[in-house]
Amino acid sequence: MGSFWLEEEAAPLPATRLPGEPEVVVVGGGVTGCSCALTLAQAGVRVRLHEARAIASGASGRNGGFALRGGLAYYDAARSELGPELARHFWELTERTLDRLAELAGDAFARTGSVRLADESEVELVRGEYEALVADGFDAVWHDDLPPRLAALYAAALEHPGDGSLRPARWVRRLARHARSTRSRSSATCRS
Repeated sequence: MGSFWLEEEAAPLPATRLPGEPEVVVVGGGVTGCSCALTLAQAGVRVRLHEARAIASGASGRNGGFALRGGLAYYDAARSELGPELARHFWELTERTLDRLAELAGDAFARTGSVRLADESEVELVRGEYEALVADGFDAVWHDDLPPRLAALYAAALEHPGDGSLRPARWVRRLARHARSTRSRSSATCRS
């Protein structure tokens, strides 16, 4: 089975040669490799990126497309484990990261929001996260009057309006193009 995200038609990134020797060689044209190449090129480093197939053709082009704030732990649990200040800084960092992602991704990113559904056994956990987020000034919405089809399975939901969805292959290709165009400090070599 192929990737939904890779089915989108995309102009291949032309292979270019960087005159002279690179200072850094990056192997792999997924999100990590393309992000690394872009960051290095923006810092003035001469970068060459090698990809055996096509940009975003591996795991980076097949991921789920979620762009969410926060981490694995519920926000109130992170406050307990890390302390309120560190948890808040972490959450703010993820918000800034989403803003940067939106800036780089263009039409590959949309602020759709996300919803965490809670069944009866999860309501208190999810409500605790909601209350901690609101207390610290973060954008969150509590829903306990769900539409009938959802209410049959879930008791409540926590909405994160600032979250988004991502077209991962399109985003990684865009990162590669950004890196390639950054002060002519980077090049890409891809096999088709």
